[in-house]
Parts: sequence; C-alpha cells; structure tokens
Amino acid sequence: MFVKLLKHEWRANRGLIGLLCAVIGGSGLLSGGLLRYMVWNGVTGNEAAVAIYTFVLAAVLIVGVISFILPTYLLVYRFYQSRFTDRGYLMLTLPVTTHQQLLSSIICTVIGVALVSVTALASYAAGITFFLSMFNQSGAAELMDRVSMAISDAGKIGVLFDFYWIPALIAFLADIILLMLAVTVGAHVNEHPVMKGAAVYILTDFVVNEVCTMINEMSGYPVGMMCISLIYFVLAVGAYFIMHHIIDKRLNLT
Repeated sequence: MFVKLLKHEWRANRGLIGLLCAVIGGSGLLSGGLLRYMVWNGVTGNEAAVAIYTFVLAAVLIVGVISFILPTYLLVYRFYQSRFTDRGYLMLTLPVTTHQQLLSSIICTVIGVALVSVTALASYAAGITFFLSMFNQSGAAELMDRVSMAISDAGKIGVLFDFYWIPALIAFLADIILLMLAVTVGAHVNEHPVMKGAAVYILTDFVVNEVCTMINEMSGYPVGMMCISLIYFVLAVGAYFIMHHIIDKRLNLT
C-alpha cells in the first residue's frame, strides 16, 4: 500500500515539478543564447568575459538557491493541501500508517527538488557550451581564462564551489522536515496558524544556525563539520517524530 501511496503522491506533484523543470531549465538555455547574441552584436574581449562571469553568478544563484528553495516551499505547500485541507481527510484515512504518510511526502519532495536542481545544472551547462561553440578551441580557452581572472579579481567567488556536501545534504533534509513540522503546527492551532507555524520554523532555524556557526568557529574542519552534520541529523529526526506525534495523536485523523 505504501508503494501505491507513493505513486499517488508523485502523480499529484509531477505537474508542478515538470513546470519548474521547464521554467528553470529554459532559463539556462536562454541565457546561453543571449550570450551568443551579444557576441554576434560586437561584444568581445573583456566585455564577453564579464558577460560570462555574470552568467556564472546567475547559474550559482539559480542552481544553488532558487532551484532548491522554490520547489521545496511549493512541494511543502502541496503537503499542507494534501493533509490538512478538505482532501486531507481522505488521505489520512487511507489504510497506511502515519509513518508511511509522512515518508511518502518527504521522499517525493526530495526527489522533486533533486530533479529541478539537476535540470537547472544541466541547462546552464548546455547554455555555456552552446555559447562557447561559436569560438574555436584557442578562442574558447582564452575567454575562459579571462573569466577565471575576473572571478579571482572579484574576491575568489570560486570558493562557493568548495562545498561540504554531506552536512549540506543533511541540512537540506532537516529543513524540509522542519518546514513540514511548521505546517503541521500551523494546521493544529486555532488562532494565528500562519504566524505560529512560521515562528516554529524561523526560531528553530535561527537557533540551530547560531549553534552551528559557533561550533564551526570553535572546532574548525573536519570536527566542526561532523558536529554540524550530527546537529542537523538530530533536528531532522526530532522534527519528524514531533510531527508524527501531532498528526497521529493530537489531530486524531488516522
């Protein structure tokens, strides 16, 4: 039954995920086309390098921020619709456990965000490849050397790519579950549900970020990263079981 629930959850969200993939993916291809058009219209040398540098920064913003945040919030809102609105009664009375209900939403959200992010990364890679294809090999190499110099001169923006993937992925999962917990709390209270749900998310996120910053400054790498990973793991597990308790016991919908 869990597999059927997972399929139903995916069918309900695939239209939104497909739309996000199309919009964000199309932005990368469009940007590559605009860069090529600029060169056709006489933008060369340092101006072209600056244009590519801007393109790279836009790609970092789209791939690293928007492609994560936008689908996450939209899919968590779908979680609210499918559990705490009129159709939530039907979903929460299916012959499945509360754990299966929650895990299906978490899995679909993670898969959706991953698909959007991969699409964004692939589209921007295709866009820059399409742009560079108009140069010969030496010209493309020279242009990318200028871009590297521009990045270095701008304060070594490239350090953004020196990312600690394991704590980042754990933090991403914890953030999804914390958002779902905030939605669950908001659906449970009678007065000011949005305010109270937002307070749960913002205050918890603030405290955890402050603690992680302090630990990272005191311990450094790699001990600090290990501690931060552990903190976010505990946050994810704790938020999950609190959410499970609210839905299974206090809302009494199963």
